[in-house]
Amino acid sequence: MMRYSTLIAAAVLALPVCASAQIYRCETESGTVFSQAPCAPDAERVEGDDSYDSEAAAKAEARTQRIMSDWQRERQQRLENRARWRAEQRQEREAERRREELNRQARRGNIQRGADCDVATSAAGRPDRVNEGSDARGEWQQYVYEDGGQTRYVHCRDGKVTSSSRWGGD
Repeated sequence: MMRYSTLIAAAVLALPVCASAQIYRCETESGTVFSQAPCAPDAERVEGDDSYDSEAAAKAEARTQRIMSDWQRERQQRLENRARWRAEQRQEREAERRREELNRQARRGNIQRGADCDVATSAAGRPDRVNEGSDARGEWQQYVYEDGGQTRYVHCRDGKVTSSSRWGGD
């Protein structure tokens, strides 16, 4: 809001310089015409004086243009920032919905990559074995569930399921 008031102030400051311009009246076939420059050889000067300062007017115009340009640039930046923020918010909401769906599936026994490891392992029950280790990418866990001739493996890294598989049985 402050930049907008600055813009208005600059435009108002430029008015007195521009207002001192000379005004000419010319009679044409279509009627009377008023202009800042002589519109015919017999143009009559109506108002104004010789104190018009074209250099001051040019500086005022440049100042006004600079302020407008700054204001437009800042407005564009605000719009871009708002669009970026909205896109980030949309992505976060979508990621949260995806996490919730993966965790809902894990609680039903359908453990998929990306589910929270604690949700998946608590839904699968107490593991028969937990293998842990680390490598260049960090620490990992392998939860092993044995049931009748089947073995289920749930692999986790950084609190997320990286894979889940079953072995054995029919």
